[in-house]
Amino acid sequence: MIQGATKGHSTRTVVSTMTDTIERGTADVPHGTLAEIARDLAARPYARRGVPARTQPIRVMLVDDHHLVRARLISVLHACADLSVVGEASDGEEAVAVTTRVRPEVVVMDLDMPVMDGLTATRLRHDIVPEVRVLIVTMYPEREKLMSVLDAGARGYLAKSAADCDLPEAIRVVASGEVYVQPAVARTWLTPPRSHLANERTHGVDSPG
Repeated sequence: MIQGATKGHSTRTVVSTMTDTIERGTADVPHGTLAEIARDLAARPYARRGVPARTQPIRVMLVDDHHLVRARLISVLHACADLSVVGEASDGEEAVAVTTRVRPEVVVMDLDMPVMDGLTATRLRHDIVPEVRVLIVTMYPEREKLMSVLDAGARGYLAKSAADCDLPEAIRVVASGEVYVQPAVARTWLTPPRSHLANERTHGVDSPG
């Protein structure tokens, strides 16, 4: 298990990288209904053209209670020269402790874990190391958990089923200060599901525009 900074990363490099991240600024977290959040995120620049490349590798920490999942994510990220895995944890409590030591830029966090769940760990991280950004990667579809995740202070959400293809770009977007949801997924939320529309018609409620 990786718990300390990767060899070759000096304290000066860590401080320089964190300062660079903070200076780039942080985009506002969208609020409102799911459709309003989707409309906001689908219109952001990264949804059309991604984010610019970094000169310094992005320091990433992985948090999941399954070793095989972490190993798979590490193999995905090791193929990217601009992403460096500097720490791991198997539950939320350990994640908070390791984060304060290795100071990653982005924590890739599962939700369902023993000892402390991902949402609680995300809230604690926000209080202790607010400059560290959290990307939730979980088995739940975005529609089920996105709003509670953003309320907890996370900066992105990705379903595990999409991690092999989209995790590197999601990390880059979150590290840049943006809020990440797969653009294709966000666009599907602009149209409410048929069951929701039927319920609104039954109760005489107009669907959101």
